[in-house]
Amino acid sequence: MATSDTRPVSAKGSTEPTPLQSPPPNHSVPAARASQPFSYPHRDTPPGAQSLTDSAGVLAPCVQMLSFEEGYRGQAYHCSEGFPTLGYGFRIGPQHSPLSHYQSLNLPRPVGDLWLSCLVQSQLEELHANTRLGPLMRRLSPPRQGVLLSMRYQLGLNGLLAFHRTLTALESGDLGLASRELVDSLWAKQCPKRAERQQQQLLTGLWCPLYGVKG
Repeated sequence: MATSDTRPVSAKGSTEPTPLQSPPPNHSVPAARASQPFSYPHRDTPPGAQSLTDSAGVLAPCVQMLSFEEGYRGQAYHCSEGFPTLGYGFRIGPQHSPLSHYQSLNLPRPVGDLWLSCLVQSQLEELHANTRLGPLMRRLSPPRQGVLLSMRYQLGLNGLLAFHRTLTALESGDLGLASRELVDSLWAKQCPKRAERQQQQLLTGLWCPLYGVKG
């Protein structure tokens, strides 16, 4: 994210960057609630096998969490950025493309669920492979890993990495500071309810009850 001293400052004085600020050259950061780019579901791990990145059993709870946060729509719609979108925020076409081009598409819920599960698996692997986020993912409890995964899903990898103060606090083990920095951002102002749920989950280490995660 931008490292210039001209970055917007939040009401509390934090310079926590968010994906809604102008990105620096050669970087593209999606806005809050940005839909996921179109890709076909894929699975590197055989059905029934447990991925190395899911040794803590975080995949299924994250799928439940994102099912709640993203909501499901079986027919195409325009996301907040004007991209044709389907299912759990899956981008299916170029920006401002007419929805009439996708009228025949109807994504069955079981197919959308599988697509979401595969996408979450892929993004968990991406987080574990990242030089900064990987060590954090291995240290944090599953609910706190879920917060990072949720932010990556919504904001993109660069968007998550732009929360420098939050990540630095997590790296130092200061959960209170990390949770405060999380909501002291433009993202939290645009998605206050989601940010509040994520803040509490990060602070307490417990899945939000609304997600319906058991155990």
